[in-house]
Amino acid sequence: MGGIMATVGVVGLYSFGSPFESAVLQPGATRGISFGPSDAFRNTAVILTPHPMRVGLLGQATMRISDLESWSIQGALGPPSSGLSFTEWYVGAYVTNIGSTPIEAFTVTVAVITPGPDGH
Repeated sequence: MGGIMATVGVVGLYSFGSPFESAVLQPGATRGISFGPSDAFRNTAVILTPHPMRVGLLGQATMRISDLESWSIQGALGPPSSGLSFTEWYVGAYVTNIGSTPIEAFTVTVAVITPGPDGH
């Protein structure tokens, strides 16, 4: 097999929790997150990976990403008669604490997979 394969690149990092927010993600709790606008989300597959930090030393900090969505927003640049427009790309998902321990902070790594020239 020859050709250039797909490439994977990290395009962002979403952070939640201390020292910025005082909220704790309790077991079973869910929080919506979103990223964008970014041209990196155009014609790519998106991978979101959660990295939890637990409160205290006991228990298990485990998170799940669900309901990953991508969307675009189009708008006019100038008067409609100009025919000029723009498109912005976004992704979003939910993170849920599926462990037994409160999570005081977490990050989510945002990566994209870009197909190679042969489409793979």
